[in-house]
Amino acid sequence: LERNLDVPSMLNLLAKMTFKLTDGERELPEVDDVLREGFYEDVTVTVRTLLKRSDARGSIVWRQVDQSDYERLLEEIKEHRFRRAGVFEDDEIINILYLMTKQAFMYSRSYFPDFLMQVAYGDHRESHTLMQDIAAVCCAIISTQNSRQASSDSPTINIAGVVKNHAKFIHQLEVVPDPRMQLWHYRLLVGWSQRPPVLDEISSDARALKFVVGNLLHPLLGRYSVILLHNISVLRHRPLLTTPGHLATVCEAYRRLQPGDTSVKSQEAQRRLLRR
Repeated sequence: LERNLDVPSMLNLLAKMTFKLTDGERELPEVDDVLREGFYEDVTVTVRTLLKRSDARGSIVWRQVDQSDYERLLEEIKEHRFRRAGVFEDDEIINILYLMTKQAFMYSRSYFPDFLMQVAYGDHRESHTLMQDIAAVCCAIISTQNSRQASSDSPTINIAGVVKNHAKFIHQLEVVPDPRMQLWHYRLLVGWSQRPPVLDEISSDARALKFVVGNLLHPLLGRYSVILLHNISVLRHRPLLTTPGHLATVCEAYRRLQPGDTSVKSQEAQRRLLRR
């Protein structure tokens, strides 16, 4: 059984059985909601267990999954759980979405990418959360997948639909405690940095611009600061030139990227962007 367990077939069977048991008429909706809640809890545990197994083995083939039914099942479970508990950042659903996204699931509907964007970058919370970081990782992976498959019809990650002030986004990024999680948030922002509104808001905000320039010297964030500053220098260069200390930091970053025995192609590409 362990060797021959077919995760796609199990997910398909689970979705069909769930719809069969929950789509019928009920005379007592209150009781139905209680029963449905317990049943959906079992379904989420089963889905998570199957995805953890496939993640450990690296063996799932998503084209063998009935994607429409599978996504609709998760959507119904998420909506039901939200109605019953009123919790928007549902850790069970977010963890399932993380396992799916990590294993290269290509969403056919915008429902969950939009949900992940709201969790990662929405303004409904007052403090930083772990679920926010997990959702941000998912958004970055989805964005990368879609950029690699230009012909794909999969829904895109639209940061402009959630983030209304990109300078404030950077302010919030500053307080993220884990540098690796900062990286996930930052790289998604940089992916949208060719848009004039993004450049306007960041270049006109002294604190946000200082963060971008200062992280030119950061071992993880530096390469993304190079790209973002290059885009700023093309369209909104004046604050970069007139703020004391910024050009000195750019020159120091350029010096550290000078060719040497350890020079690599990515470093030379960053030097070219800084030169321009």
